[in-house]
Amino acid sequence: TNGFLEALNGLFQSAKRRARGFTRFTTIRTVIFLIAGKLDFAVINPHARQPT
Repeated sequence: TNGFLEALNGLFQSAKRRARGFTRFTTIRTVIFLIAGKLDFAVINPHARQPT
């Protein structure tokens, strides 16, 4: 099925929305890594909120 590719496409679209205004691909790529990595920033910063 196509589900995995559609999920990746959703991540890319989300990253493009969050990186709006940035013109370099490296910035969008960084945002994609941060979204797809599912990192827990609360470990380093207890005031960090999880993205919705």
